[in-house]
Amino acid sequence: MVVFFCALTLADGPALQMEAARHLGGVYTPDVTAKGYVLTSVEKGADDGRPVVRMTYVNRARADSFDLVEYVPMPGKSLQDGWSRVVGVKAVSVNSMPSDTLVLSRKKGVDVAFLSGTFSPGTANRLVARLVWHKVTPAAQT
Repeated sequence: MVVFFCALTLADGPALQMEAARHLGGVYTPDVTAKGYVLTSVEKGADDGRPVVRMTYVNRARADSFDLVEYVPMPGKSLQDGWSRVVGVKAVSVNSMPSDTLVLSRKKGVDVAFLSGTFSPGTANRLVARLVWHKVTPAAQT
């Protein structure tokens, strides 16, 4: 039964992406250069009423994964302060280990945190630089 559920989740990446986009008003996702990675789960949360979304991408062939955590920034706070707050208040279940690669970026009023234990900093920075914005249209929200 659990294997069947996971297979449905893996097959429904576009629906998961839309769910995350609705929660945040739009999301950044990897472009086509992140070959083999599929959105497998979306976790939604909030920090002081601001939406937070954690999206997990998995490459089953390489037994590899990464998380994108996206949230509306706190006014007057730096990227690092905002990330520390999201982790500290446990807005979503994410925990950064010292050996993980963490890349923080602010794009169009959304803070993006890339987190992986297997990506090099250079590869992670290139992936973050190529993220594609997906805005929710009013028709898609109904």
